[in-house]
Amino acid sequence: MKARKLRLALILMPYTFIALLPVINVARISVFGIPFLWFWSFLWVVLITIIITILYLIEIREGRKGV
Repeated sequence: MKARKLRLALILMPYTFIALLPVINVARISVFGIPFLWFWSFLWVVLITIIITILYLIEIREGRKGV
């Protein structure tokens, strides 16, 4: 049950990226010299890769066959 909740939370996390874009787009700050929207996008590219890897490892550990 714990793995199922973790899996659901990880699946829903990338959707927060999409949901928060209108809020992030009005931010006029820069991080490491780049606009915050670009930083936000680059950050989520890395985070989504990590999330997909974790989800894959959970599936492998549970012995489920992927399509």
